[in-house]
Amino acid sequence: MGPLRRTADAFGHVRRRNLGIARRAGGNLVAAASAAASDPAAVVAGLGATAGSVGRLLAPTPTPLSPIMTGRSMSFRFQTLTFPLPDLKAAAKAASGTLNDAFVVAVAGGLRRYHQRHGTDVESLRMTMPINIRTEDTSDVAGNQFVPARFIVPVAIDDVTEHMRAIHELVDQQRHEPANALVEPLAIVLNRLPTTAVTALFGSMIKGSDFTTSNVPGAPIPIYIAGARVESMIPFGPLVGVAVNVTLLSNLDDVHVGINSDMAAVPDPEVLLECLQESFEAVLKQA
Repeated sequence: MGPLRRTADAFGHVRRRNLGIARRAGGNLVAAASAAASDPAAVVAGLGATAGSVGRLLAPTPTPLSPIMTGRSMSFRFQTLTFPLPDLKAAAKAASGTLNDAFVVAVAGGLRRYHQRHGTDVESLRMTMPINIRTEDTSDVAGNQFVPARFIVPVAIDDVTEHMRAIHELVDQQRHEPANALVEPLAIVLNRLPTTAVTALFGSMIKGSDFTTSNVPGAPIPIYIAGARVESMIPFGPLVGVAVNVTLLSNLDDVHVGINSDMAAVPDPEVLLECLQESFEAVLKQA
């Protein structure tokens, strides 16, 4: 196949995909018009729910909920933990939850322990988590498709099973926020604003978050580089204004946890590591 033919085929694919998107958009408009004619009250209520969702997405959070992890700096510390993937999955299954539920509960429990080590107790903290919003309509679109959701999570639930169920419900609620469907058009609008305005907006959104969690699926098969087998892959996520970022990456039969902490917020990272280790072990006992 010659280069001209390949180029023509590529343009044809793009054109067909755009036509498909246009048809779906047209169908959605027709459905929306029909709904407005048949049940205007429901449409108005839906618009109100969407507006409220957008407000929650962009709402400023000026201060962290943690009374001790308040400092922010350009200094950070990397640490790691490793646990058996089957055991963490079994612990999640025992609570009718997911691997992500078990992971978030372990991190939340570790942060609670860290606060208790410093003579204070917290009921909840504000967490940032990337929520996957990929759908069937966008499954063939390249690139990441996620929303950086921010929401308050309980950290003081003693029963691990109950804690996992509460976290599962919260994450599921965030995944179905109406504003998630508007992230791309909102980004287009925000990109037209002056840089100073955008910086101020996002700064006000993230500076009140306490921690970030991110669960990244890894390769379920052995990976090799230049003939040498990769023994482990450890992820480290950016802080972006939070005190601690804890990222999990599964690799074969292990989960590797990368901890990135701000030294101004966590001056004793070895204590934080001990607290997270204890919390993960408490979750693993559920298996």
